[in-house]
Amino acid sequence: MLPLPLNLASAVEASYAPPEGASRNPLNRADALWAQARMRELGFYGIDGEGVWGPASRDALRDFRAMNGLPADDAWDAATEQALTGIAPIRAAQTFIGGFAASAAECSTGTAGQPPITLGSRRAEAFGGICNFDDVQRDAANPSVWRARGQCTANGETWLANVRLTVRPNAVVWSSERGSTTYHRCR
Repeated sequence: MLPLPLNLASAVEASYAPPEGASRNPLNRADALWAQARMRELGFYGIDGEGVWGPASRDALRDFRAMNGLPADDAWDAATEQALTGIAPIRAAQTFIGGFAASAAECSTGTAGQPPITLGSRRAEAFGGICNFDDVQRDAANPSVWRARGQCTANGETWLANVRLTVRPNAVVWSSERGSTTYHRCR
């Protein structure tokens, strides 16, 4: 059998129907670019959109959903689309999501010039240590406070942690059984 010639100019991009109640599906390149641009505008997606709905997009969507009162998963649905297009979605800067450092001068000292501390809805990474969160909840009495439970590992030691994250202008305060530290928000 002879191989068929591939004419890239005539290749047609697959089209995926949106979920019920939604008008977009991020598996479609144009919809992925739109979602990535919107999540970048809101501070949840840290790179320029490439139109591929991959791991970085899914992580950003999980963070967006968790911070906006939706289930903390990467499911695209009508509620997610509505929250992204809404008048007042919660921005990453209003939460603990993002890159942090002990001071503004240290913001580019992490890997590849990134902030050395990364906080997300499912995990925190800093200086070789990782905390995987099982549960993150916003404090009903104080909307600038988030509580997270999880397992942390650093320097060969593993422990369970109850973390309180207090959002301040351009900073977040991490408090746990091991003490309290204020981190500067980068960018």
